[in-house]
Amino acid sequence: MKRLLRACLPVLLALLPLAFSLTGAGAAVPEFDLPKGRFFTQTGSADGNLGFGVVDDGEARFWSEFQRLGGVQGVGYPLSHRFQWDGFLVQVMQKGVLQWRPEVGRAYFVNVFDQLASAGKDDWLLSFRSTPRPLPADFDAGKNWSQVVAARLALLDANPAIKAKYNAVPDPMNLYGLPTSRVVDNGDHYVIRLQRAVIQQWKVAVPWAGAGQVTVANGGEVGMEAGLFPAASLRAAAADRAQPPSRGDERPASPQRMALDLVNQYRALAGAAPLTLDDRLNKAAQAHADYYVRNYGDPSLAGMGLHAESPGRPGFTGVSMGDRAKAAGYNGWAVDENIGLVGDPKRMIDWCLETVNHRWNLIHPSAANLGYGIATAPKVDVLDIGFSGSRPSVSLPTVYPGVGQTGVPTAAYINETPDPAPGVARPLGYPITVSFHVQDNVQYAAWSLVDDAGQPVQLYTLRKSWLRSLALIPAKPLRGGSKYTAMVSGTVNGQTFAKTWSFTTR
Repeated sequence: MKRLLRACLPVLLALLPLAFSLTGAGAAVPEFDLPKGRFFTQTGSADGNLGFGVVDDGEARFWSEFQRLGGVQGVGYPLSHRFQWDGFLVQVMQKGVLQWRPEVGRAYFVNVFDQLASAGKDDWLLSFRSTPRPLPADFDAGKNWSQVVAARLALLDANPAIKAKYNAVPDPMNLYGLPTSRVVDNGDHYVIRLQRAVIQQWKVAVPWAGAGQVTVANGGEVGMEAGLFPAASLRAAAADRAQPPSRGDERPASPQRMALDLVNQYRALAGAAPLTLDDRLNKAAQAHADYYVRNYGDPSLAGMGLHAESPGRPGFTGVSMGDRAKAAGYNGWAVDENIGLVGDPKRMIDWCLETVNHRWNLIHPSAANLGYGIATAPKVDVLDIGFSGSRPSVSLPTVYPGVGQTGVPTAAYINETPDPAPGVARPLGYPITVSFHVQDNVQYAAWSLVDDAGQPVQLYTLRKSWLRSLALIPAKPLRGGSKYTAMVSGTVNGQTFAKTWSFTTR
């Protein structure tokens, strides 16, 4: 459920609010305006000199989003400066983590408790925060998205007081996410785990709540307590009123970081988990880019030969992409590679997404690691993608364009080798791709694409067996400003599946 799911001591002590929680924040501690933002010291130093700025600038509009989401009452006080996390620019607030999404110009709440699970913190959460473990992965098996949402929201019915607390905010799915556990009886309280918070109803009076009262453990605070965020981002600092704080002393992003950030933005739209940058794959990718430069003009580098190296040639590190990754020390389940002649990470990634073969691997749910190499004279980009054989913790299949995605291009030339539509006149409609886990047994049986009038769109199809992927390529460009609904069905591991979702063109 990536779109919305990712994903002791007596509890009396374990669940005590942190010292700077909303109820304990001293109203007398000052806060003040900054150019295009505001500086808060409530979670900084007691003397009011240190704190965190929430600002708008050329990178992100966190201040505008802070206000849109309800300000302090909606998201709490800031607990961090902004920083890069899993390929996105984020800022930790008491109630959650805001993730800036440049492709839509908005900030969204991160599924903090899913991130805690991925970080191996479930034992800590159970022991020190009395937080239930997540539901088993097969809880959503055989359900479409609307059924997943309904089934998870129905878990709240076990405790009317907790359900009422969940629904007391204007947009509970945005603030809290979906339930990721059942309501659990922990002796002195009932509790349910959500994607972005934990809600408890107390059976007995405790110092911070009366018997029967319902409280919320905020995702940002719990994540900070668990050590989920970089320590440097949590250190309060003095405000620079002339130059609003943005990313502290971070250096300009490297080409590798720029590539990772953009890939992960696209992966989020597809419902896939973010990739991590791998130094070994960076080394392998850069070595192959250097090989291309040193052997520029060699006929062996034409077409698909672009992915191979010849022993004895200058800069040789391995014949295949897998050989080169292994030589660099990478030992993942598999490695795939994309190469472009662009010399720019943003243009390279954007081009990949407008293709089929170069999109499939980059946003695949089983992809886990990324390496990027670049040269500019002559221009070449090498993306090495490391795959994991472990089952991804997201809802499958992943699809692109994603569920509810807007601003989708209408057309694509899909200029790539191999050509997914040989002999077909360009431009084509913007391709639609579907992917399962690389070790699933998938049989695609039916597919369709209809416009907002219910008229079917003529499609070409292509499959990639080892990626368990399908592409639907409209024969003609789509209409602008229109809603399209895609459907794919078949069997996966012997069970039937059907995926229906919509997107809107720009």
